[in-house]
Amino acid sequence: MKIYQQISDGDNENTSGPNSTNHSGLLSAIIEEFKQNDRWFDSRTETFFIILYSVVIVTGVLGNSIVCYVVWRYKHLRKPRNLLIVNLAACDIIMCLFCLPFSLMKLTIKNWYFGEFLCRVVPSLQNIDVFVSTFSVVGIAIDRYWAIVCVVVNDAHQHMTSCMILIIWVLAIVFCLPMVIFNSVMDVGDGLLKVCAEAWPSSTVKALYTIFVMVIQYMLPLIIISSIHAKICHVLRSRIQRDPITRHEMQRALRDIKRHKKNMLLLTTVAVTFAITWLPWTVLNVTADFEYYFLKCNFNFWYAICLLVAMCSSCTNPILYGWFNANFREAFSSSFFFWRKLSTDSMEMATFKTDSRDKERRSPIGAGIEQESP
Repeated sequence: MKIYQQISDGDNENTSGPNSTNHSGLLSAIIEEFKQNDRWFDSRTETFFIILYSVVIVTGVLGNSIVCYVVWRYKHLRKPRNLLIVNLAACDIIMCLFCLPFSLMKLTIKNWYFGEFLCRVVPSLQNIDVFVSTFSVVGIAIDRYWAIVCVVVNDAHQHMTSCMILIIWVLAIVFCLPMVIFNSVMDVGDGLLKVCAEAWPSSTVKALYTIFVMVIQYMLPLIIISSIHAKICHVLRSRIQRDPITRHEMQRALRDIKRHKKNMLLLTTVAVTFAITWLPWTVLNVTADFEYYFLKCNFNFWYAICLLVAMCSSCTNPILYGWFNANFREAFSSSFFFWRKLSTDSMEMATFKTDSRDKERRSPIGAGIEQESP
């Protein structure tokens, strides 16, 4: 957590320089406050965050567990893309079960009571999950590209997806090794306060790693997803805009567009949701690494808010997959009673739209389009 790093920096910095008085004074104020209260927030604010984080944890674990269960139960759902969805769901479960509770405790309790091992493991695991979740969203986009543009055969598709998942985890672990190395428990104020903080060898190294994480975890994935999305849209449009084109080719292109429309909508929605939910947390982390200003404006409060918004993606992903994927909706409906009502309503709406289109085809305008010769 950035505030712990900033506190430890203030405690360990050379006392020479124009800012030394501010840092030491700030540290003294924090130590004095800790003597009076070992909590970051008042009881009302703490209860507020505990309730919100608990809702996210329960919802995230429940929703993502359902996704994993449905794919495990129904063999026809064990497709390459769904393996990536399960990989994403598994990361969200780990995040909600193991990382969020510790994050909540660090946000509310000033002292770190869980030892050196968990101080190194928990923040690293949280960052690994963030990387894996991000790379999985990119992997889903790449998988759609393979299926629509490259038309990869099923066996090769399965092998490529398995390799992609392995690469995702290896890269995530490698990128988070600095967190394992530089996280440690520190004594602040002559042992009065123990904090789990990042002890970087220099502020330059810390700044470079922060920029690296921002690019790899946020900016680059958005660029890749947007580029793939644009390429897929271009390919689908080109299939009906080629000249000359036969009636059979036109119908095939229209079927392709209809079949992939929801996949495109899903990809776009997941990407936009990811961008919106993780942007505040990313900006706050980057700014906090370069400025001490946040220590004066209740950084912990804003960090808790931004982290909560980011973690909401763990809850929205299962909803998005369940709503946009007809196979998932059918499996949910077969497995869980509470989903049947929503699934039935969706089927009735789809039937209504189909009937409406049939009526249009029987109308003079519809007949003219349908009976047009190649």
